[in-house]
Amino acid sequence: MIARTPCCVFLLAILVAAVAQPSSALVVDGPLPVQIELKLLGAVFRGDDPAQNHASLLLNLNKVGDRWERVIGTAGDLSRGIDVGYVADGKVGDDAILLVIRMHIIGDGYTRIDERSRQFVERLLEGDYSIARAPGSHHGMLHWAAVWEQPAVAYDLCYDAWPADFRKRVETFLWLWTRRIFNQHMMFNTQAQYDFGNGEAMWFHYGPGLAGLAFWGEKGPEPVEPLAPDPVTRIPPLDDYRPSKNVPIVQLQPGTPPSKWLYHEPIPHYVDADPLDPLGGWQDCRPEPGTSFTFEGRKYTFAALPPEHVPADGGVILNIGKKLLQKYRGHVKTYSGPEIAADGPITMCLFTVLKNDRPRQVKVFAPFSPNGWQQFVLAGHNLAHEQVVELERGLYPLLIVLRVQARWNHLKTRLDEATAEDAKHSEALLARLKERHVENLEDWRWDFAEWKRTGGFNQTYQKMFETTRWVLYTHFREGVGTGGAQSVAWHNLAMLPAAYASAYRTAFGIDVSAHSDITHFVPRRVFAHIYPTESDPFFLSVNGPDGVNNDYFAFHLPIVPDGWKPVTLWAWQKFLGFADANATPEELLAGQVDSTYSRVFINYPLEMKPKPPKATLPLTWKAPTYGYYGFRNSYDDDQSFLVQVYGRCHSPHGYSVPNAGNFVIWGLGHTWARSMPSLRLHNQRAFANVVLLPDDETNENALGRVTYAETGKDGSGAVTFDLGDVYAAANTDRKGRPMRLYEKYGNVRIEPAFKKSGITGLRAFAVDYSGKSGAPCVFAVVDKISGGNKKLWMWRLKDQVVDKKTGAVLEPGDLAHTTVDGNAVTLARPDGTSMRLTFVSPAKLELKAEKHNIVYTKTYNRGKGVMSAPGIYALTDAKDAEFFAVATIQRGSPPPVKVTGKGLRSTATVGKQKIRFDGDKVVVD
Repeated sequence: MIARTPCCVFLLAILVAAVAQPSSALVVDGPLPVQIELKLLGAVFRGDDPAQNHASLLLNLNKVGDRWERVIGTAGDLSRGIDVGYVADGKVGDDAILLVIRMHIIGDGYTRIDERSRQFVERLLEGDYSIARAPGSHHGMLHWAAVWEQPAVAYDLCYDAWPADFRKRVETFLWLWTRRIFNQHMMFNTQAQYDFGNGEAMWFHYGPGLAGLAFWGEKGPEPVEPLAPDPVTRIPPLDDYRPSKNVPIVQLQPGTPPSKWLYHEPIPHYVDADPLDPLGGWQDCRPEPGTSFTFEGRKYTFAALPPEHVPADGGVILNIGKKLLQKYRGHVKTYSGPEIAADGPITMCLFTVLKNDRPRQVKVFAPFSPNGWQQFVLAGHNLAHEQVVELERGLYPLLIVLRVQARWNHLKTRLDEATAEDAKHSEALLARLKERHVENLEDWRWDFAEWKRTGGFNQTYQKMFETTRWVLYTHFREGVGTGGAQSVAWHNLAMLPAAYASAYRTAFGIDVSAHSDITHFVPRRVFAHIYPTESDPFFLSVNGPDGVNNDYFAFHLPIVPDGWKPVTLWAWQKFLGFADANATPEELLAGQVDSTYSRVFINYPLEMKPKPPKATLPLTWKAPTYGYYGFRNSYDDDQSFLVQVYGRCHSPHGYSVPNAGNFVIWGLGHTWARSMPSLRLHNQRAFANVVLLPDDETNENALGRVTYAETGKDGSGAVTFDLGDVYAAANTDRKGRPMRLYEKYGNVRIEPAFKKSGITGLRAFAVDYSGKSGAPCVFAVVDKISGGNKKLWMWRLKDQVVDKKTGAVLEPGDLAHTTVDGNAVTLARPDGTSMRLTFVSPAKLELKAEKHNIVYTKTYNRGKGVMSAPGIYALTDAKDAEFFAVATIQRGSPPPVKVTGKGLRSTATVGKQKIRFDGDKVVVD
């Protein structure tokens, strides 16, 4: 399998696929689509060398009946681009799928509301982005999301009322900004993170996603057949061509762009077809001042290019969108001189005549980018950038058809003197262009067939819809993952994808993702909250903030699985402070809902009755993508426990905590094990409940891997994480920096980045609520670490609350009630609740309950910081550390723990319960 690209191909070497189908509960006309996640490991490489350890290609395939839809994907470690292709041949058997995939990889009363919407959107089209409304801002992202969301929604709602020419302007605006987001995002934001799955990027990608939905089904022109390369190597002058006296004639000076041109007012669209067809087409067009043509009912006339658009060294000053750039992103570089268009996209033709004074061999300089290209037509020949041709003495008409999707500053289009090496390169270039044209024709035939099959769907808009759908899908998979455990805890990754997912389901009757990712986001957070009888709900975070607010409910309720909608409504009511009955509209508005009122108005279910969690939600939660597992015995405030463990099993996108193997515990009204508070930009592994190897080189930011997971109906369960990557070391690149450990997308491990440290390790957990031990909750954790120097085992406790002004202790911390006796630690609270933590192994260790100072390194070279953390700390110098700890939490005195055996082969007996480690997992009998 070969990809068409100037610089890389991919082969099907190692294939990982996940097949999913939408829930049959959704009502869909016709066959249910089949969704395939295809991961081609190490498949993308430059040149012709399919060596190992190259980037992987992630593809999303959708099959409806016998038809394969367009394929969207990304080679995430090669570029940030989005790649488009199609299934050339596909056969699905009972036990195998054969696919031949061709990919192109690139390194408002109704009329009154209508009129008001039109006036609002028109201001956006004219560059007044200040009117866009969004709740708050970060790096300006919320503002930009509104710039794209609001015209997209208005377009869809007012489609039938708006005149066709205004709809066209809106379409052009939204299409332009979609292109900008993916190809020129630095022009409007230089600080945000743009990875798919990142919360900041979501603000930019959400609006184009809605626009793609609104554009679906819009009719458009027949796809334009791609131009064939012109293999010409020698071009004679046009002896019969006699330009009029007002046509510019410029002496050909290799290396210098022409300084005189004819041009016409830019067409405010990106025109795939030949705009000069009324004048005989680009091959024969020789305009003069006053020559006119009509495109889409509008007249365009050639005239001399004003001198203020010509720099001293020749060429053309474009400065497309300069005023907008200066207004919104003043630091972005622009060229001196005026702008030729207030904004893109544009199509514009420029014409001049080159006077060549002697025979010479020249090379074309007409560079292109993902945002546009210039068709270079010399004496009727369509030449490619860097193509070499021989010229004779005489006149050579030069026509440039410039098609720009977004922003270009200037043109330096010219002819350069060519060397023998340039000529050799040109031969190879033409051979590649010829091959690529054959492949482009196949692409065009596929698009043309789709255009006919759909009854004339605009294929540009169709690709926009499919591309943005893939982007949002990738946000769901990379940023949230199966089970709904978000990697980055910012609300923007949760709300806007939910709005898109809701709109998509409304439009098509199925979900964007067939997996339980974004649909499970809010239910998981409802699961992970504590619901006190006399106070507000709160969360105990195992991986950054896990809060959920009114916005979340207003945006997410439509996509929550039907069985969990009543409990989601119950939680919404709970967070607003209402009883278990439907709120009135007046109460909702009085509740200071953060989201726009329209979301509440549309999504609040007036006829639905709320149900509490104990009647609907499970007692365990599995989110395997990121390795989140939750265990609770009930949702009753007085008796309930909630244990959460986290493996950090997928590469996060954005700010995150290096906390593979972390855990937190809440029960009987208290926190028993807590994580350190988030410091955002300088979180380190030392802030989590983990084992540190302070004297060894390890990979703090590495991932864990789930090797075992089992849950029971009563909320009990066991999980094991392989932490070998964490305890390994990292190789360095040529600049001495640690290499990146995982590819950007797909969770693909980069093998050469890892260096053997001689240290391996796993962490296994078990939670038991059976009561056989004599305690309502038993928690066991095993760390099997081989190699390395001293190991510090950590369990965080609650600190005291101090008045910041007076220094008075307002509430004592856990250390005030904690004692150490041999290999056991007891936390006995004044209210009669207690925890006893017993180390079954090792037999000898330095065990303390104290306030420990953690020294950490701040990001952005901000130096060192110190955080004081109360907790239980166990230290051993053993090379092979075998930590086996059992904790019981109860009211009253803890049950005794009896130990038989040695090390990790020991068995701990608590009441009628036996706890052991079988080498792979903790077993509770």
